[in-house]
Amino acid sequence: MLVKAEVIKKADELNRMAAKLLPLPEGLTQAEQLLYKSLCIVYREFRAGQIDKKQALDEKQELYRAYINGAYALDLWQTYGEYAKVFQKCQYEIHHEGCEVCKRLNDILCGMGRGKANETH
Repeated sequence: MLVKAEVIKKADELNRMAAKLLPLPEGLTQAEQLLYKSLCIVYREFRAGQIDKKQALDEKQELYRAYINGAYALDLWQTYGEYAKVFQKCQYEIHHEGCEVCKRLNDILCGMGRGKANETH
């Protein structure tokens, strides 16, 4: 899982590069690419006099917030994708040979048990 301090450190690194309008670095995640290109636009607009310093700082703060949220969402998606790969290997066995609780959980995870997760017996 991601650590907020590491995400902010990466954002600061990308910010320093964007301030110099360097080319897009290779190997960035989608969230990092979006932050970098967005920061470049803010710096260009500021230098061109299209936005003032306060607006530039406000936009940068909003971009950081969106980046942190996007980075966490991507990490969560990747983590649950790995869980799904492991689960898929056992799914047939669970569905055909598992106990009733396992079968119910299988149905919920597969989307066939919508609404059943809150049922009590």
